[in-house]
Amino acid sequence: MNPPASTRPSKSTRILQGLAVSCLVVCFLGIAASPLGIWSSWIERLTHFRFYWIGLLTALCLWWGLRKSWRWLTGSAILLAWGVAGLLPYYQNTPASPAAAGPALTFISFNLLSKNQKRQEVLTWLESQTADVILLTEFSRHWERAFKDRAKAWPHRLE
Repeated sequence: MNPPASTRPSKSTRILQGLAVSCLVVCFLGIAASPLGIWSSWIERLTHFRFYWIGLLTALCLWWGLRKSWRWLTGSAILLAWGVAGLLPYYQNTPASPAAAGPALTFISFNLLSKNQKRQEVLTWLESQTADVILLTEFSRHWERAFKDRAKAWPHRLE
């Protein structure tokens, strides 16, 4: 037997509730399910947006609190605490230590893009840099051949 129409939530309320639950699932995948990123690249990509998930969870907590949906509020608050706890080690209030004596190192991180056909431009730019360490990602066999001719420019390398 169905409850009277006056006690059933409206269609727009059901849609909003479904959207809120969907958002909670995505937040869960982005925060709590991050270890699954080893097996799923799209879950791994969701973990890059933790600040957004924290903001969305805060909004969901407020919304469910106003609607007095205590189960959903509790679940969202737990997930929010989990997300914030994961960031706390990066924001410790420690006094700044003086810089170590000695020269500073310069690093370059460069995505070669394995399909990139402008190899000569990339090689010319890299040779013009004075970095101590260069990290090249998407280093394919095509790039390996392009770098063979430049072995003297970078005698110490790990491929």
